[in-house]
Amino acid sequence: MRNVVITPLAVVLLVALGLFLTGCPARVSDSQGERAASGAAKKGGRTGGEGQSMAGREGGGKGGTSESIRESILRSERDVPPQLSARGKEFSPADLVLRTINFEFDKSALTDQAKKTLRGNAEWLQANSEAEVLVEGHADERGTDEYNLALGERRAMSVRRYLIGLGIDPVRLYTISYGEERPLASGHDEQVWTKNRRAQFQVTSY
Repeated sequence: MRNVVITPLAVVLLVALGLFLTGCPARVSDSQGERAASGAAKKGGRTGGEGQSMAGREGGGKGGTSESIRESILRSERDVPPQLSARGKEFSPADLVLRTINFEFDKSALTDQAKKTLRGNAEWLQANSEAEVLVEGHADERGTDEYNLALGERRAMSVRRYLIGLGIDPVRLYTISYGEERPLASGHDEQVWTKNRRAQFQVTSY
């Protein structure tokens, strides 16, 4: 009687043990797979982040920015060379007829004195309607090359917009930036920097 009772229990226990042992490897395998997949995902995430970071540094670094600005300026010069106007006339210095204006440090906004000077320049331009004008934007030596090129362009454009507001035909006005490349004065003090922060003019024959 005892054997009859024990045998079914033994069978049940053996079956249960077999099922348990069969399930363990699967669970271990699944766990390892999950850990491997998780690790791969994390690794992939880090690699992607570094790649994006590198791309950002390469695209937004000093060299990339500088080349972009320089290419923009060179492209503008190719379209309208600074030595010739759209009518094929040659530009020449205009110091005797159009006065240079100066800017505050790191600014492209026109000062009251600059506006007064430009009003006088506009009167000459209105009286000499055949003359075309090249507005040169300049900066002092402080700052990077690319920053000063952009600053010089903003200064030249401020002058151009103001002259247009005074009634000068936009087709007569050209701009170019030389940044810090063509200083008017040499030295490394505020007196020199003030002279170099400027917009000056060239004109065609009139």
